[in-house]
Amino acid sequence: MVGARRARVRGEDSTVAATTGAAAQAGVPRPPRPWLSASASLLLWGGGQWVNRERGLAVLFASLEGLAVAWAFCLAAAWDSWAWLGWIFFVDEITLRAAVAVAGLAVPAIAILSISQAYLRAERRPDACALEAPALLSGTASVLVPGWGQLLNGQIAKAILFLGVWAYGAYAVSVSQLQPAMWAWLDPTEIRVGALRLTWGSTVALALAALGWVLAPYDAVLTARNRHAARG
Repeated sequence: MVGARRARVRGEDSTVAATTGAAAQAGVPRPPRPWLSASASLLLWGGGQWVNRERGLAVLFASLEGLAVAWAFCLAAAWDSWAWLGWIFFVDEITLRAAVAVAGLAVPAIAILSISQAYLRAERRPDACALEAPALLSGTASVLVPGWGQLLNGQIAKAILFLGVWAYGAYAVSVSQLQPAMWAWLDPTEIRVGALRLTWGSTVALALAALGWVLAPYDAVLTARNRHAARG
């Protein structure tokens, strides 16, 4: 009697497994994975939207990234022409450089928007699957990109915080080094750190970026370890 029940249960399990395999081969979409969608958008704007099957948004974000790259290339290749055009409209070169630097603040914002939108859209679906990431994987991801480990741990708010602090800190330091005349116009103070010529503003930005890079892996590893310890 018991043997017959066991055989029946095994038969049902094999039938379910066969049905699931057949459904997968038939093209039934897999459950959404927020961490995968966010990671795809971290690597390429619109990548997470493509994983979420939002083709229109994917093309939009990818086009924005292409425009940003093309815009930066055109500015670098034809800066003399832009400066001459500004001179015609009574805009000096320092002011023009400052305007370009301010406009560049939109680039990290759009990247973070793509990442967060992809994650939240996948997370809100009822069949979303979370990732039980090992501590080593989460820590390594946040070493590569601060906030990535938090995405793998399912902490979108922390991920945005670390990504934003690191991205904008690195951006401010890069602008201060690539455009020293413009930065000196904005912040006339000067601090020398080895070969770097920094100001108070760029020093604060560098400190925040470095702090985010240190705290992000620590937080990712600690969170992953605590979750695994709580589960078992």
